[in-house]
Amino acid sequence: MKKLNINHEIETLIEFGCGYGTFTLPSSKLINGNIFSFDIDDKVLEITEKRLKDENIKNVNLFKCDFVEDGTDLEKKFC
Repeated sequence: MKKLNINHEIETLIEFGCGYGTFTLPSSKLINGNIFSFDIDDKVLEITEKRLKDENIKNVNLFKCDFVEDGTDLEKKFC
């Protein structure tokens, strides 16, 4: 995470393609805000959601979408 500059100074992190949460979980423990994480695959989202629950991580918001095709709609959801 050091090489990616993911640290306590980050308040909002957007992740495109969360996969199995390989970067999501450790990043969630380092930042001082929320992660908005997107993936198109239901199965990996389910696995990541379970891993988040198992570790009691609450600052990650998972979204199923094709962000390349449809965008994220973050402006409508959170602004």
